[in-house]
Amino acid sequence: MAILFWMMRELEDELNKRKAVEIRVGLGYTGVQLDDGSMGLAYTFRHNTRHGCSVVNNAGALRGPAIDLAKMAGSKDAIQAAIGLATMNAVANSRPEAISAENKDVADCLDLRDSDKIAMVGFFAPVADKLAGRDVTVFELDKGDCHCKEPIERQPELLPLMDVAVVTSTSLINHTADGLLYNLSNAREVALLGPSTPLMPSLFIDTTVTLLAGMIVRDAPLAFDIISQGGGAQKLSAAADKVLLRINR
Repeated sequence: MAILFWMMRELEDELNKRKAVEIRVGLGYTGVQLDDGSMGLAYTFRHNTRHGCSVVNNAGALRGPAIDLAKMAGSKDAIQAAIGLATMNAVANSRPEAISAENKDVADCLDLRDSDKIAMVGFFAPVADKLAGRDVTVFELDKGDCHCKEPIERQPELLPLMDVAVVTSTSLINHTADGLLYNLSNAREVALLGPSTPLMPSLFIDTTVTLLAGMIVRDAPLAFDIISQGGGAQKLSAAADKVLLRINR
């Protein structure tokens, strides 16, 4: 959880100044809005929730100091971890560097060469469509209809062989991101992708991550409606901009 540790450390002063005024845990995504109007998102691992009629013990009493919610990012509980990351993303993705990010499609910005071996950790249909015909290996728990799948257990063996990788930012929530990036230490281009992505290049300077592709919420009320009604990333694009930051070293 080194990335989350450094994220907390860098954002701690700002988090201490802010309060969480709205928290929504939906079937697809979790959203947290702070008292300055900023809003952050994180994926909801709904299949990894605790049993019982209440999946968050302190539901109804979460509003308050943002720092308290942010500390939940390190929790082994998937819902608490999502709340924590969404809180930190509210701060991270409202910083000037994030706001200056470009509206671009990550698939159009990948540095690709004909001989590249490409990994997708998490299946992104729009990206997969643009990579059609290339040597792509998909690691995905939810098999769906995609081809070229490998079990998650083969990541340590296969990821070091990859030249390019597109990695889901939900790996920050289930605390697999550090291991994934370690195994991708030979890759030339690595994109961290999804609404859960913190647009903070400083966090990834010592990794092989070269692209951060995330979302900046522009219409918080609409985003909360979409979250409450079970919407996913595609629906959230009506309330948020998909943006891209390249990490320059």
